[in-house]
Amino acid sequence: MRHSFIALLVAALAFGASQASAVTLLADNSDVFTIQAGDTFDHVILFEQAAITMTGGSVVGHFIMVDDSTATFSGGTVGSLEVLNDAIATAIIQPGTLEIDGIPTVAPKLLTATDCPGCTISATLADGTPVGPVPLAVVQSGQVDIQLVPEQATAALFGLGLFGLALASRKRRTC
Repeated sequence: MRHSFIALLVAALAFGASQASAVTLLADNSDVFTIQAGDTFDHVILFEQAAITMTGGSVVGHFIMVDDSTATFSGGTVGSLEVLNDAIATAIIQPGTLEIDGIPTVAPKLLTATDCPGCTISATLADGTPVGPVPLAVVQSGQVDIQLVPEQATAALFGLGLFGLALASRKRRTC
Protein backbone atom coordinates (compact mmCIF):
# COMPACT_ATOMS: atom_id res chain seq x y z
CA MET A 1 0.00 0.00 0.00
CA ARG A 2 2.75 2.45 0.97
CA HIS A 3 4.72 1.85 -2.25
CA SER A 4 1.54 2.36 -4.30
CA PHE A 5 1.06 5.71 -2.59
CA ILE A 6 4.67 6.67 -3.28
CA ALA A 7 4.43 5.60 -6.94
CA LEU A 8 1.25 7.65 -7.32
CA LEU A 9 2.94 10.64 -5.65
CA VAL A 10 5.98 10.40 -7.96
CA ALA A 11 3.69 10.16 -11.00
CA ALA A 12 1.71 13.20 -9.85
CA LEU A 13 4.87 15.23 -9.30
CA ALA A 14 6.27 14.19 -12.68
CA PHE A 15 3.01 15.09 -14.42
CA GLY A 16 2.86 18.44 -12.60
CA ALA A 17 6.44 19.24 -13.59
CA SER A 18 5.95 18.74 -17.32
CA GLN A 19 8.23 21.62 -18.25
CA ALA A 20 11.35 20.65 -20.19
CA SER A 21 13.55 22.22 -17.51
CA ALA A 22 12.00 20.33 -14.57
CA VAL A 23 14.63 18.50 -12.50
CA THR A 24 13.59 16.01 -9.82
CA LEU A 25 16.19 14.34 -7.60
CA LEU A 26 15.27 10.79 -6.55
CA ALA A 27 17.62 9.11 -4.05
CA ASP A 28 17.40 5.70 -2.40
CA ASN A 29 19.36 2.76 -1.00
CA SER A 30 21.86 4.77 1.02
CA ASP A 31 22.59 7.37 -1.72
CA VAL A 32 24.37 10.43 -0.28
CA PHE A 33 24.12 13.89 -1.88
CA THR A 34 24.89 17.51 -1.09
CA ILE A 35 22.72 20.32 -2.44
CA GLN A 36 24.76 23.53 -2.46
CA ALA A 37 24.66 27.11 -3.71
CA GLY A 38 23.67 27.23 -7.39
CA ASP A 39 21.82 23.88 -7.35
CA THR A 40 18.11 24.08 -8.20
CA PHE A 41 15.60 21.24 -8.17
CA ASP A 42 11.87 21.24 -8.76
CA HIS A 43 11.41 18.32 -6.33
CA VAL A 44 13.54 16.07 -4.12
CA ILE A 45 12.33 12.64 -3.01
CA LEU A 46 14.37 10.52 -0.59
CA PHE A 47 13.72 6.80 0.00
CA GLU A 48 15.28 3.98 2.04
CA GLN A 49 18.14 5.48 4.03
CA ALA A 50 19.15 8.09 1.45
CA ALA A 51 20.88 11.12 2.99
CA ILE A 52 21.12 14.71 1.79
CA THR A 53 22.96 17.68 3.24
CA MET A 54 21.58 21.00 2.01
CA THR A 55 24.02 23.90 2.44
CA GLY A 56 22.53 26.17 -0.24
CA GLY A 57 20.57 26.06 -3.47
CA SER A 58 16.83 25.62 -3.73
CA VAL A 59 14.09 23.06 -4.07
CA VAL A 60 11.21 24.97 -5.64
CA GLY A 61 8.51 22.37 -4.97
CA HIS A 62 8.25 19.44 -2.60
CA PHE A 63 11.04 17.93 -0.52
CA ILE A 64 9.69 14.51 0.48
CA MET A 65 11.39 12.09 2.85
CA VAL A 66 10.33 8.49 3.57
CA ASP A 67 11.69 5.17 4.87
CA ASP A 68 14.56 6.07 7.23
CA SER A 69 15.97 8.80 4.97
CA THR A 70 17.75 11.79 6.52
CA ALA A 71 18.33 15.39 5.52
CA THR A 72 20.28 18.17 7.21
CA PHE A 73 19.45 21.78 6.29
CA SER A 74 21.92 24.55 7.12
CA GLY A 75 21.28 26.71 4.05
CA GLY A 76 19.12 26.97 0.95
CA THR A 77 15.35 27.04 0.55
CA VAL A 78 12.55 24.53 0.02
CA GLY A 79 8.97 25.01 -1.19
CA SER A 80 7.50 22.48 1.26
CA LEU A 81 8.73 19.61 3.40
CA GLU A 82 6.99 16.28 4.08
CA VAL A 83 8.62 13.85 6.54
CA LEU A 84 7.14 10.30 6.74
CA ASN A 85 7.86 6.72 7.88
CA ASP A 86 10.87 7.02 10.21
CA ALA A 87 12.54 9.77 8.17
CA ILE A 88 14.39 12.46 10.12
CA ALA A 89 14.95 16.03 8.94
CA THR A 90 17.40 18.20 10.90
CA ALA A 91 17.40 21.99 10.53
CA ILE A 92 20.30 23.98 11.98
CA ILE A 93 19.09 27.51 12.69
CA GLN A 94 20.20 30.81 14.22
CA PRO A 95 19.10 31.33 17.85
CA GLY A 96 15.84 33.22 18.39
CA THR A 97 14.54 32.89 14.82
CA LEU A 98 12.14 29.90 14.95
CA GLU A 99 8.43 30.46 14.38
CA ILE A 100 5.85 27.67 14.15
CA ASP A 101 2.54 28.80 12.64
CA GLY A 102 3.68 32.42 13.16
CA ILE A 103 4.34 31.95 16.89
CA PRO A 104 7.91 32.53 18.14
CA THR A 105 9.16 29.20 19.51
CA VAL A 106 12.21 28.29 21.54
CA ALA A 107 14.69 25.93 19.87
CA PRO A 108 16.04 23.27 20.02
CA LYS A 109 12.75 21.55 19.24
CA LEU A 110 11.72 18.10 18.03
CA LEU A 111 8.55 18.08 15.92
CA THR A 112 6.51 14.90 15.49
CA ALA A 113 3.18 14.04 13.85
CA THR A 114 1.42 15.12 17.06
CA ASP A 115 3.11 18.55 17.02
CA CYS A 116 2.94 19.30 13.32
CA PRO A 117 0.64 17.21 11.13
CA GLY A 118 0.35 20.33 8.96
CA CYS A 119 2.00 23.57 10.07
CA THR A 120 4.33 26.25 8.75
CA ILE A 121 7.81 27.02 10.02
CA SER A 122 10.01 30.06 9.61
CA ALA A 123 13.61 30.47 10.75
CA THR A 124 17.00 31.77 9.75
CA LEU A 125 19.29 28.89 8.80
CA ALA A 126 22.90 28.55 9.93
CA ASP A 127 24.19 30.30 6.80
CA GLY A 128 21.93 33.32 7.42
CA THR A 129 19.27 32.40 4.83
CA PRO A 130 15.79 33.37 6.05
CA VAL A 131 13.36 30.54 5.30
CA GLY A 132 9.61 30.50 5.42
CA PRO A 133 6.97 30.29 6.04
CA VAL A 134 7.48 26.74 4.71
CA PRO A 135 4.56 24.28 4.78
CA LEU A 136 5.60 21.26 6.86
CA ALA A 137 3.86 17.92 7.35
CA VAL A 138 5.22 15.36 9.79
CA VAL A 139 3.41 12.07 9.22
CA GLN A 140 3.40 8.77 11.13
CA SER A 141 6.84 8.24 12.71
CA GLY A 142 8.68 11.05 10.89
CA GLN A 143 10.57 13.69 12.89
CA VAL A 144 11.92 17.19 12.36
CA ASP A 145 14.79 18.02 14.72
CA ILE A 146 15.46 21.76 14.94
CA GLN A 147 18.89 22.53 16.41
CA LEU A 148 20.71 25.78 17.12
CA VAL A 149 24.00 26.89 15.62
CA PRO A 150 26.47 27.03 18.51
CA GLU A 151 26.83 30.65 19.58
CA GLN A 152 30.22 32.16 18.77
CA ALA A 153 30.95 33.00 22.42
CA THR A 154 30.23 29.42 23.48
CA ALA A 155 32.48 28.04 20.75
CA ALA A 156 35.24 30.50 21.71
CA LEU A 157 35.05 29.52 25.39
CA PHE A 158 35.14 25.84 24.44
CA GLY A 159 38.23 26.42 22.27
CA LEU A 160 39.91 28.43 25.03
CA GLY A 161 39.22 25.60 27.48
CA LEU A 162 40.78 23.05 25.13
CA PHE A 163 43.82 25.30 24.71
CA GLY A 164 44.15 25.60 28.49
CA LEU A 165 43.98 21.83 28.93
CA ALA A 166 46.64 21.31 26.27
CA LEU A 167 48.88 23.93 27.87
CA ALA A 168 48.42 22.41 31.36
CA SER A 169 49.24 18.90 30.15
CA ARG A 170 52.36 20.22 28.37
CA LYS A 171 53.60 21.93 31.55
CA ARG A 172 53.20 18.67 33.48
CA ARG A 173 55.34 16.79 30.96
CA THR A 174 58.19 19.34 31.06
CA CYS A 175 58.41 19.48 34.89
